[in-house]
Amino acid sequence: MSTPSASPTDSTGATGSSGNGEPTEPAKPPRQSAAEIEAEIARTRAELSRTVDELAGRLDPRTQARELVSQTKETAAETVAQVQGIAEEKLHAAKKFTGELIDGVKARQPRALAIVGGAVAAVAAVVVGVVLGTRRR
Repeated sequence: MSTPSASPTDSTGATGSSGNGEPTEPAKPPRQSAAEIEAEIARTRAELSRTVDELAGRLDPRTQARELVSQTKETAAETVAQVQGIAEEKLHAAKKFTGELIDGVKARQPRALAIVGGAVAAVAAVVVGVVLGTRRR
């Protein structure tokens, strides 16, 4: 609201010098009319009100809870999408491996037969373990 002075201001707020190195009186701000002062007060009140409302909104427990729920839902949705993508990749790889394994067994390839034989042996070992475990009780 004040107009810039024509002379430089020193650290004390005084402007210019009196010619002998001593600072002159500090520049006085121009007088404001009552209407200008009231308008400035109204602007300051409105700005302060907006700031208080914004802070109240940020500190409101309900608002914070809603924000937390929203962030949690967003994070969960992202995680589900990532897991689905990984599961689809693994399913595709398993289908490819199974198809290759079946083709290898049909062609009597030693590697494919060894994998199937190992799987059968593992299943048989589990079944024997369960049967023997239940007989001992």
